[in-house]
Amino acid sequence: MIDRVQDKRLKDVFRITLLAIRLQRVKRVLFAPHEDRAEGDAEHSYQLALLAWFLVKKMRLRYSLERVICYSLVHDLPEVHAGDTDVYHNGRLGDKHEREARACELLKSEFPDFPEMHKLILEYESGQTEEACFVKALDKLVAAVGIAIDDGRSWHVRQTTFWKMVETQRPKVACHQGVLKMYDKLLAFLEKNKSHFFPRSTNNTFPFANGDHLPFVVRPRER
Repeated sequence: MIDRVQDKRLKDVFRITLLAIRLQRVKRVLFAPHEDRAEGDAEHSYQLALLAWFLVKKMRLRYSLERVICYSLVHDLPEVHAGDTDVYHNGRLGDKHEREARACELLKSEFPDFPEMHKLILEYESGQTEEACFVKALDKLVAAVGIAIDDGRSWHVRQTTFWKMVETQRPKVACHQGVLKMYDKLLAFLEKNKSHFFPRSTNNTFPFANGDHLPFVVRPRER
C-alpha cells in the first residue's frame, strides 16, 4: 500500500501511522483491565503519557513536558521488533537487552530520517535525564495500578506473589524518589489487601534479609 503513495510527505504520514499500528499489535503479558484480552503496547504508552503529563502539572515539576510525553510515546517502540518480555516466567529474559538493542538498530534502518526518536529511546533506556528516570519509574507504577484496577487478575493467573512483585519491580522504580514514594503507598495498599490481589502460595515468603529499606513493611515476616 505505502509503495503506491507517490507524494513523499504523504508517504511519511503512512509510515509513522503504520509504526503506531504495529505498536498497537504488540501484546503485553498483562490483561487489559476488565476485558478478556491482553493489553497492547500502544494503549499502555497512552496511559503512561497521560499520567506523566498530569503529574508534571499536578506536582509542579520543573521538567520538559515535551520530553516527558515523548519518552512515554517511544519507550516501548523497540518491542515492535523485540516483543514484550515476561519478567517472571519468560526464558528469554536473559537476552532482553540484546534483543532490544537489535530492535533499535532495525528502527534506525527503517526511520533514518527520524533521529530524534532514536535519541529519545536511547536517553530513556539509559536514564540519561531526570525526565527519563521519571517516566521509567512511572512505567512500573501505571502497570501495577492497571493490574490493581483489574483486581489483580494478571498476578493471580501468572501466580505472582506480592513479595515476588516487590522484589522484581520496586528496584526499577527507585530511580526516581518522588515516584518511589507513590509506589510505596501503592504497595502498602496492596500488602494490606494481599489476599484479594495476589494468589495464595506456600512460596510467599519475605525475600529480603531485612525490611528496613521498605517503608510499607512493619517488620520482616513470613507471608
